[in-house]
Amino acid sequence: PSFVTKLNRADAVVYLGLTVEHTFLPGLLDVARNPRLRSDAVHTCTGPGCIDCSEGVAVLEKPRTLSRAEGEIHPQGNPHYNMDPENGPLIARNVAAGLARVDAAHAAEYEKNLTAYLSELELKLAELRKRAAPLKGVKAVSFHKDTAYLARFTGLEFVGTLEVKPGIPPTPTHLEKVVGLMKAQGVKLLVREQHFDAKTVAWVAEQTGAKVAVIAVMANAFPDS
Repeated sequence: PSFVTKLNRADAVVYLGLTVEHTFLPGLLDVARNPRLRSDAVHTCTGPGCIDCSEGVAVLEKPRTLSRAEGEIHPQGNPHYNMDPENGPLIARNVAAGLARVDAAHAAEYEKNLTAYLSELELKLAELRKRAAPLKGVKAVSFHKDTAYLARFTGLEFVGTLEVKPGIPPTPTHLEKVVGLMKAQGVKLLVREQHFDAKTVAWVAEQTGAKVAVIAVMANAFPDS
């Protein structure tokens, strides 16, 4: 509820898009009643102050069906594109363009800062590409079906998830199947997004001898990030 006042006074809101915020942002905007930030039945956010970071993203895993039987389906495709560092420059450009639109008087400053940021980011991307190179072809299992973009960048091959389907928690029967799959395919890596169940992942790791990599799916997910 504290965000209602913040959104009421905000000139802009920056969001990932592709419906990943559909459960909370439209409702907050409705209550905030900010003419610069609006929502409708189709879009998470409309209005001049809405800065959608997903504009121009090459979206993966667009669903063939929107049946709820398939779990928590995102109709526009997998929204976790921020887990691919290669999308960083596009996200930065979308943010800069949105800020320049909202605050045209300082557009030149936003463009200058964007150029500087992209120069730094390219050096970091080169470093990350080298660090990811040994992961190509390594098989892994994740907790949630949100690693498609990470897989594209690293070359990791995700062969399953601990969730039964997106948004549907693991069951004992499903976990036994995943353990069997990991043993059969020699999978020795479990990827746990920082906010998911650590105990379940630890149990599967114990059963399979796999190592666990805890990753962040958003900025500032860890105290030192």
